[in-house]
Amino acid sequence: MQEYEREEEGITLGELFRVIFKRVWVVVGVTLAITAIAVLIVALLSNTSRKEYRLEYTIEFPGHENSRYPDGMAFHYQNLISLATLNAVKASDEAFASVDTAKMSESNDITIVAETSEVSGVRKSMGNYSFTVKASYFPSAEVATSFLRKLAAVPVDYIQTVLKNANYDFNLNAYDSVSTYEAKIDYLSAQCEYLQDKYSELMVKYGESYRFEGRSISDYASAAALQFSKTAEQTLRTDLELNGYVYDKDVYKSTADLQIRALQKEKEENVKIIAALREECEQTANLSQTEALSKEIVALTTRNIKIETELETINTTLANLESQDNTPFDRRLTAYYNNLKTATETLHSVISFVYNEESEVTFDTSKVVVQGGTSLILAGVGGLFGGFIVACAIVCIIDLPKYFKAKKGARQTPEQEQSPEQAE
Repeated sequence: MQEYEREEEGITLGELFRVIFKRVWVVVGVTLAITAIAVLIVALLSNTSRKEYRLEYTIEFPGHENSRYPDGMAFHYQNLISLATLNAVKASDEAFASVDTAKMSESNDITIVAETSEVSGVRKSMGNYSFTVKASYFPSAEVATSFLRKLAAVPVDYIQTVLKNANYDFNLNAYDSVSTYEAKIDYLSAQCEYLQDKYSELMVKYGESYRFEGRSISDYASAAALQFSKTAEQTLRTDLELNGYVYDKDVYKSTADLQIRALQKEKEENVKIIAALREECEQTANLSQTEALSKEIVALTTRNIKIETELETINTTLANLESQDNTPFDRRLTAYYNNLKTATETLHSVISFVYNEESEVTFDTSKVVVQGGTSLILAGVGGLFGGFIVACAIVCIIDLPKYFKAKKGARQTPEQEQSPEQAE
């Protein structure tokens, strides 16, 4: 009989759910509250310290294969996470004002990893990189994405600055500063060779048929070579030698006097040496020594003949200096200078186009990838499940004793045929 009573005091699963769902809004409210608390705890406490953002990308630019920028400066990918670089990116956008780059750098909370391979015993970067940074430094994933994308683009931005400020006409700048026609011709020739060398570099890297504004690089190279050909250079030098043109007459006068005195002094010393050598020749009986002395005499005599020629040229130039008309020669030089100036500007445009086309950052994902921490979705699902269990337990603690009491009372008065729910 006692065993029967204990069985009667039990509760079925259906009865349990009826007790719980009599307070359905309590269950719903407690469940949602616990879910919200769980999500907030994960989002604000757990994830803040453990969550990281990751951004993978590929970069290409001329010279990257040799770890060099186009201007010859070394490229070290580790410098992208230096404090100076982080601060520069931070200053580029107001959205980054709250990013503590100093702490980020000091605490090593940002890292960069490069994919490398070994080529001929030397480990080189393949151009694939990835940033990893603690999420706590950014107010949102969007801000982190923007910051890391700008950080990745720093090398390309540097190249664009280099191209903008590049100086390809240094020989022409020197042309303006020299005071002789000989030097001016030298610099025109050097500039023409420089243009051809730069185009050759481009053709080696990207091929002769690489096109800019409808023309190939080889076309530009050929056009540059024609701006001051070897034939034109030799013609100018011959004309200059025959006519003795002087660019700066005042400078020439001051230097000519010094040249004349230096040449005359050299000639006088040579004459003295020749006399001493002849005397020594007469006194020696050694044939080989005599031949050696004779060679020295011939060399010094030849040099004195050249000195005479140089002195004659200088004196003739001085005599004709005032009546000399350099205008036609100046015009020819100026025309070559202007042509090379234009060709240099064209080279600048071609190089800028090629390097901009060949400098690119490609990102593996449109946004940073979140890693570490706990998924808020999982936290929400766990919160719902746990909240529901807790809510049910609370309802059961409150209502089950009443249910059992009502159920017991109902058994004692069967004639009333009322259920425990009705007894309540």
